[in-house]
Amino acid sequence: MKKTLVRKNNLNQFIDKDNKVFIVDDSMIISPGVKDVLKEMDINIVYGKLDIRKKVNKKEEINENNKALIEKIVTIIKVDFNICDIDKISEITDTVLNRINT
Repeated sequence: MKKTLVRKNNLNQFIDKDNKVFIVDDSMIISPGVKDVLKEMDINIVYGKLDIRKKVNKKEEINENNKALIEKIVTIIKVDFNICDIDKISEITDTVLNRINT
């Protein structure tokens, strides 16, 4: 698997500025200075997958409205509840989508 080196000069492309969170997945290598910069910027580090839409809601084709909803649900789960386990996030997201759609 190809790894991405996250440094000060490419850091901004990985920050979710709306939620003040930096999502780290297993494909990233973080340089030592990045954590210091994130702390100075008051950005929380969340460990987990960047895109779990592939695992979420496999039974249905994900339309554009669901994509936005799924991303909001995932962000709430990760940021507000600090849950980063992809299987748990997928399970919770599926449950929420099923309850909304029934």
